[in-house]
Parts: sequence; C-alpha cells; structure tokens
Amino acid sequence: KMDKVQAKNGKLISGTLRTGMATVINAVVDIPIIGEIEEQIIFTKVVDAVCDLLEDKLIESFGDTHSDVAAQIQAIAKDQKELDSWRDSTVFKINGNVDLPILNEDQEEVIIRAVIDKYLDASIEGGYVYGGKKKLFGLF
Repeated sequence: KMDKVQAKNGKLISGTLRTGMATVINAVVDIPIIGEIEEQIIFTKVVDAVCDLLEDKLIESFGDTHSDVAAQIQAIAKDQKELDSWRDSTVFKINGNVDLPILNEDQEEVIIRAVIDKYLDASIEGGYVYGGKKKLFGLF
C-alpha cells in the first residue's frame, strides 16, 4: 500500500496524495474574501509545507528510507493507542514549527491533523481512523 504514497522524487509523500489532501481541505476550510481557485493554490502550498515537515518527523521517528518508515508505521499501527499518541505529538510538534499567516491556530491544527490522518490512512493496510471513530471528511 505504501507504494501509492511514495513520491518518485525521493520524497515520502507523493504529489498526488498532496494534491488530494489540498482539495479535501479546500472543500472544508474557508478563507473569507478569497475565491476557491486562490484557496486551492494556497492550500496546495500549505499542504506542501506541512508534508515537508511531516516527512522530517517521519524520518526522525522511523528511519531515513521509505521502507524503514513503511515498516515502522505498519508495526505501530497494530496498537491504536500508540499510533494515536504518535499522531497527536506529531500534530503538536508540526503546529509549533509552522506559522501560516492567513490561517488562525485552530485552522492550522485542523489542516495539520488532516494531512497526518490522510497520510496514515493511505499508508496503513486497512486505513487509519483516529481513536477508531469515523469523522466527517476525515477531519471532524
């Protein structure tokens, strides 16, 4: 399953997955007085920035190769509480390292959570749902 997630350019998160994340976020998060096309451009840049930070955290947590990361994610996915704990601490760390001037802190956190959850969902056999509970659009 991880091969559809990995990018061809050595990145851990593919452009296709990044674009999909930005599109879902654009459907859910609204920035007043900005049109949908401009929002898509903004959210694409935001998702790229968050994905780059997420890739750093994945490498820091699980190893520096795609196969190391894939193996470790699959291993911790067997323990929902451990995986949820890693996800929560990663959301917190990334939110502390990113400042998106056009978004407030709550919107930043929603976007970071959505990116991490979507990455985990695409990476884990059987998918990922935080706390085992389905959410609207995977966000709420």
